[in-house]
Amino acid sequence: MDAETIVAITGAGISIAAAVISGSQARSAKEQLKLTKEQWKAREEDRHEASGPQFEVESVTYGPHPADVLMRSRPGGRPTAPNDTRCAAIALRQTAGPALLEAIVRADGIYLRNLAIARKIHRNNQYGDEVSGGDAVSTGPLAAGGTATVYIDLAPERKYPFPVHLSLLCHGRDTAIPWRRDITQTLHGPQAPASGTSY
Repeated sequence: MDAETIVAITGAGISIAAAVISGSQARSAKEQLKLTKEQWKAREEDRHEASGPQFEVESVTYGPHPADVLMRSRPGGRPTAPNDTRCAAIALRQTAGPALLEAIVRADGIYLRNLAIARKIHRNNQYGDEVSGGDAVSTGPLAAGGTATVYIDLAPERKYPFPVHLSLLCHGRDTAIPWRRDITQTLHGPQAPASGTSY
């Protein structure tokens, strides 16, 4: 093998090695970029989560369904029975975080039938009460210091105490990404003192 052939082979080997190194560096750069993006996304998610709303259970009371109260408060309505405790009224207070367009509340647990929420509304230049209900209810706009009372219609065969799990999907005014908050509250019945818990 003459010198020119050896030089040619050596040059080809160097070119191949350079190509391999270049390809490896390109893959490494792509992997590093992907890792950086994932880390940035994780930091943004952590920052968003930390800036979200915080809630506490301000009180738990028992009484009639708010729709019954509303109907009986109108002219000709029958008075509410004094021993009607079919609903647990859980007062939620937003203790911190941004202003919300609404929080969608769902509940899970034994002895639960459905949810209801009562809100003040302004319609036809008059203020009044509105009751909505179902598997999920909206608190309407909330901000730090604001409260919303969720009524849970309880089954007649209920036996205290038992836990209720509330799941809140919170929509902020200034972000398209919602927050999820979970609250577990034990219901002790109408003879127990009202209790409050922070979440």
